[in-house]
Amino acid sequence: MGMLGENPVSRTKLPVLKVRGGSDAKVTIASGSVVGFCVHWLAHRSYMCGGEGCPACLADVGGRWNGVLVVRWQRGAVRRLLLLEVSASTWERFFGLCRMEGWGSLVGLEVHCMRERPKSPLVLDPLGFVEGERAAGVASWRILDAVATLYGLPSAREGESAEDWQERAQPAAHRLIELAMRREML
Repeated sequence: MGMLGENPVSRTKLPVLKVRGGSDAKVTIASGSVVGFCVHWLAHRSYMCGGEGCPACLADVGGRWNGVLVVRWQRGAVRRLLLLEVSASTWERFFGLCRMEGWGSLVGLEVHCMRERPKSPLVLDPLGFVEGERAAGVASWRILDAVATLYGLPSAREGESAEDWQERAQPAAHRLIELAMRREML
């Protein structure tokens, strides 16, 4: 992949799976782990926390942990990779159920995702592993790159850890939060 400065020519773009109230979906996990980070809600969207000295944190704008998994979703012949965002409580419950089963890697695990009402939490229930899907995981740096694209942050580099990418992305997140806070004041 050709590089132009910090920005790769091609970014990983994955849409976010929206599980609306009263609906559900069956997906298969394609990422080896969850990518988690703190987000702030500003100007009608979420922004990754800018880390130490974050303007949103300094202004007491509440933050929350946001986890992201890559999942495979299929309807008929259409099969897509999507991002699935989970809250801390959703992830803790789900991961606890998986630990009780003794499952280390979650790649290839079929999951029932549901939300009872519009404001109710997302619920993830593990259903079991799908034959032939266990080895087909998405590279962790690609997951980071999809998150970077979603949040308008610097791309992840091949082989880069989540911690290293977050540290490198925080100055850009800091600037985006400053701009959002200025827009909210207008």
